[in-house]
Amino acid sequence: MLLRQITVLTDGRPFDADAVCVSRRHFLGATAVALSALLFTGCTTSSAPVSATKYFTASEMRFVRAAVSRLIPADELGPGALEAGVAEFIDSQLAGSFGQASSWYMQGPWHLGTQQQGYQLSLTPSELYRSAIPPVDAYCRQRHGAIFAELPAAKQDEVLHALEKGDV
Repeated sequence: MLLRQITVLTDGRPFDADAVCVSRRHFLGATAVALSALLFTGCTTSSAPVSATKYFTASEMRFVRAAVSRLIPADELGPGALEAGVAEFIDSQLAGSFGQASSWYMQGPWHLGTQQQGYQLSLTPSELYRSAIPPVDAYCRQRHGAIFAELPAAKQDEVLHALEKGDV
């Protein structure tokens, strides 16, 4: 019924749903081509460091990569956040309109909001990352003698738990 409501194809002719006939061979061929294209473009994962970032500095990217690898580690069930490119996704998002909060109301007043009100800070997401990473690294250096990305996994977990509890 929905197809019958479409009135015009790109060439201007009326659409006739009864005239649409796709052979099984054509369907399977098109599916094979589409799956092949997915396999060979952009669906690969790599845990190798990415040299070019869109928003993060090199030290910020090391921090984010270390954090996401601890938050969602690889295990026997499959790859973790690092292997799935989560750090690169965050970098890309912070470089774009989301990171700049371009479609958000950002004029204040900046009162402490409730859980139901969501994000209530004067910082854009990209500003929040940029302002939060250095103090966490400073805390790690003071407390553990190294920045977050250079800590052993157990110490990174300890720092992340302390951040979650609000102790840092």
